[in-house]
Amino acid sequence: MTSLQQFINNKAQDIQEAKNQISELQQQLNDLTQKLRGQEQLHQAQKSAETEVAKELNQLKKLFKDLCGIYPVEAIDNLVEDIQQMAEEVKVDYDQYAESGRFLNGNDSLSS
Repeated sequence: MTSLQQFINNKAQDIQEAKNQISELQQQLNDLTQKLRGQEQLHQAQKSAETEVAKELNQLKKLFKDLCGIYPVEAIDNLVEDIQQMAEEVKVDYDQYAESGRFLNGNDSLSS
């Protein structure tokens, strides 16, 4: 009976090891699934942002064309400098803005 008991114990140990391996694989799968979801959300946010950026740039182009009829070139140049300065400020505070991005927070509509 001792060898039979040892065989049973070995099989029980094999089964437990297989269960542990399955558990580890399930955890790895869960981790990968979560990572994939994050990547999908980021991709969707990038697509939404790209669409909005294209729309806003087109509007800005129209605005500049309209401004040409009422302002001299120097005023337009000043406006361009203001926009460049704004872009530089955003780059300086990049990390802060990256943490509060509205596209990743599910708010794709303009709030201003």
